Amino acid sequence: MPGAGDTPAKATSVTVGLPDYEWVTAEDINDGGMIAAWQEPSKKYANGCVMIDKGHPVILGQVEHWQGQYPKSVAMQVGDIVREAYAEVAGRKGGALARAQRHGLVG
Repeated sequence: MPGAGDTPAKATSVTVGLPDYEWVTAEDINDGGMIAAWQEPSKKYANGCVMIDKGHPVILGQVEHWQGQYPKSVAMQVGDIVREAYAEVAGRKGGALARAQRHGLVG
C-alpha cells in the first residue's frame, strides 16, 4: 500500500473556523514592506486574524486599476469589492498556512 510505513501519524488538534481579517496600517504590521501579518488566536480572534495593510502599494494599485475600469459613480463600491477579494485570499489562505505551520503540519 503506497504511503504505508512503520511510523504512526502525529496526532494534533486544530481549530476549524476560518480566521478573521482586519485592515490596519503598515505601522501596525511593523515589518517593512509586508502586505499582511498573522496574529495568533486570542480572546478577540478565536481563530486568529490576518492583519492587512490598507495602504500597501499592491492594494492601492489594484483598487486604482479596477476603479478605472468602471464609472466614477461606483468607485467606492469597486474599491470595497477589490479590498474584500484581497481580504478573502489573504485571510483564508494565509491564515490556514499559519495554523498549519503552528501545528507542525508544514515546514
